[in-house]
Amino acid sequence: MKRVLALFIVTTLSLLVTPLFAETSSGTQHEYKIGVTVSGGIEVPLGVGIMHPSHIGFLNQRMREYDIVAVRPHYIDFLEEIETGQKTLVFGAEDFGNISFLIDEAKERGVQIIGYNLEGPYSMEEMVQQEQTVYQMVKSRNLTFMFGPTLLNLERYYADFTPYTDIIVFQSQHYQTRDNYRDLVVDLICRIKSVNPEVKVWVQVSVNPPESPEITVEEVVANIYGISDVADGVWIYYHSSRWEVTQRVLRILRPIEGDLSVDITEPSHGLYVFDKKMVPLKNTIVVGRVTVKVDVCGNTSKVKFYVDDELRFVDEDEPYSWFWDEFAVGKYEIKTMVYNDKGYSSEDKIEVFVINTQFW
Repeated sequence: MKRVLALFIVTTLSLLVTPLFAETSSGTQHEYKIGVTVSGGIEVPLGVGIMHPSHIGFLNQRMREYDIVAVRPHYIDFLEEIETGQKTLVFGAEDFGNISFLIDEAKERGVQIIGYNLEGPYSMEEMVQQEQTVYQMVKSRNLTFMFGPTLLNLERYYADFTPYTDIIVFQSQHYQTRDNYRDLVVDLICRIKSVNPEVKVWVQVSVNPPESPEITVEEVVANIYGISDVADGVWIYYHSSRWEVTQRVLRILRPIEGDLSVDITEPSHGLYVFDKKMVPLKNTIVVGRVTVKVDVCGNTSKVKFYVDDELRFVDEDEPYSWFWDEFAVGKYEIKTMVYNDKGYSSEDKIEVFVINTQFW
């Protein structure tokens, strides 16, 4: 009888929370294909923009000489602090009237690439004219030109854009949550290359795509790894509020000696019933017991599991996990921590709403 009552509660809860929290895209829910492990990083060139001066030190440690490290005009002075990668200045249509000055300023600071992010209510003719104007200015200074239209405009006008750029940025974030993500990326790259085989196509992958702004580290890495063999480069886009997530992505893709990171992979953004994920949600809801699973990048001898900063379990054997089954009702914070013999440590945490009365 208790089991039947429990199932009734769970079913009712599922029906109530699904319309409120379910992640959807055009009314369809998508499951990600996860499981990518990149122990030595990834070879495809990566591009990252600096959203805050505090990001520079982290990027100087990790980015490789063939990667791109970019700034916007208001951070142009920070170009001199970038120690590795190809220095890049990216500006938008609002800077169009000041382009010549900006390019000269950037070149004096060692910039190798000039990027133009063109978004706005322009006709195809106006966009191509602006692209050509900037392209000619950039090439006259013996620099590399990178052009970034919106996805919609790229799909419509790739044949018009492609002849006037060295690199074209393909903003794929609207595709990221689709089951056929790789197929969509491959198709557009092939169409672009058919017009200009010499152009380099960099695919922009977002740490906060519009249809799934709370996407996990593992999902982002899977997206990147899934198209890394067809893209000439991968541009990692992130909102400043997701910098910590971006750091964890880069620790996987650009590891360094002594590196260490931990990511909670389960539970994550969904309704879990008796240790099984039933439906994806914006939040994390657990009914009954649940197994907390983590991925660890780097060498560690143990993982510590906390609930509301209280140590509950230490696992010293891979794969690291903890089976949480105790009375709990309400909102809790699960935290995991790892350490290594070089003194490095890392943590990850997630908020969960738990209903576990232990009567079933």
